Amino acid sequence: MNGHQKVVEAALEQMEAKAYRLGVQGVAVASIVYLSDPNEFSLGIRIVGRFQRPPDATKDKGDTGVNYLAVAVSKVAESFETHNPSGLTFDRQPKLGEFGYRGCVIAETDTMILLSSFSGGTEGEDVVIAWVGLDLLCKMFRGSR
Repeated sequence: MNGHQKVVEAALEQMEAKAYRLGVQGVAVASIVYLSDPNEFSLGIRIVGRFQRPPDATKDKGDTGVNYLAVAVSKVAESFETHNPSGLTFDRQPKLGEFGYRGCVIAETDTMILLSSFSGGTEGEDVVIAWVGLDLLCKMFRGSR
């Protein structure tokens, strides 16, 4: 495991701890994309208690459940394209595969893009947990945010 991947894993550990403190289960994603070659990146995914919610008959009749893993990765993809936190780009419609949900936060340095995402709680909880991961990535790669 290279040094950057170790930082990604540390960010995931911090996100997992925050999620458990908030009583939230779901999926955490942390990523470093290198601007010199966007095909080269460090990525980590951590299941925090569960990666999906099965259908819930007490919700809408058509509730099919939620795949938190798919949503968390979709948030990262949206932020990577827009260079904005997921769900906060109002001048474009989400593309196929994007949901427009909040929960991924992003920062850039001169050499990399740092992304942190969570899915499993409310949008507000997801953002709070994602910030924990991004804060650690920022401290490691550009001082503090």
